[in-house]
Amino acid sequence: MRDRDSANFPSLDEARRARRTPLLYCLKRHGRFVEIVVDGLFLPDEISTRLAALYSDYLTWWRREKPDFPRVAMSLPDFKDYVRLVIRHEDAEGWVRLIDAAGPLTFNRWRLPWPA
Repeated sequence: MRDRDSANFPSLDEARRARRTPLLYCLKRHGRFVEIVVDGLFLPDEISTRLAALYSDYLTWWRREKPDFPRVAMSLPDFKDYVRLVIRHEDAEGWVRLIDAAGPLTFNRWRLPWPA
């Protein structure tokens, strides 16, 4: 496994070089399923809430409409810091583009000024 998949996530790679976050971003293929892992993904609250709702809707659709829903441990990420998505192989390209498009919106939580 490669920790940083700059070929699939060029915007996240650029954000890491500029802001030192996200720390890890990769795509793992597991037969009919694909796992996207991003560690250190800090986005504005509105964006992370929208992405979390979109993934929740996707899982609901997948569970209801498709017979190949995996029997692996899955959770609903809040898109704050560590994000692990399990998706269908057919849908991987769209999710990779969506996650990569968030690259310019990332920020380094540890470099924000402390409130007075």
